[in-house]
Amino acid sequence: MLAYFQIGNCTTQIVMFGDSLVAGYGVSPEESLPSKLEKFLKDKGEDVAIINSGVSGNTTTDGLARMDNVIGLKPNYVIIVLGGNDMLRGYNPKITYDNLEKIIVKFKEEKIKIILTKVKAATNYGPFYKEKFEQVYDELEDKYSLDTIPFFMEYVINNPTSMQSDGIHPNTKGVDIIVSKIGPMILKIID
Repeated sequence: MLAYFQIGNCTTQIVMFGDSLVAGYGVSPEESLPSKLEKFLKDKGEDVAIINSGVSGNTTTDGLARMDNVIGLKPNYVIIVLGGNDMLRGYNPKITYDNLEKIIVKFKEEKIKIILTKVKAATNYGPFYKEKFEQVYDELEDKYSLDTIPFFMEYVINNPTSMQSDGIHPNTKGVDIIVSKIGPMILKIID
């Protein structure tokens, strides 16, 4: 699912750029994370529009291939939510690092402010993989002095009432919980 909406003339224009967690897999467009986050920020008095640029199944390689579309929207901010599918497929963390670095550099060249969502690795590939994968986000944060938010699925992943039956995607209640946690962080960054 690929959703692009017109931004309009808002003071702060944000693109949420990612995978199914952004696209709103299993929930209606109005219940997706970008829609609910936009409502949260507007309720706090922000003149903001958030474009949903989420594609289910996207890896960092896929994100790199379509980032020119995001640049063409000329947002003030981009919230990057990529890497979860790399981790689920056991990609070498170096591939994830290289792709994310290229994405970050390109957005910086375009003077688009970046908010990087960190991704935590599952334990099924072992502790070494988990450590190396999570270091990708810490190293990029430090190298490029990025604003970051924690891996927001941690707020809901272990609560079945907040998750869809696949155990991977949040339901509408889960999206509300995520917004209540990351909304204030994003508000502080863009304010």
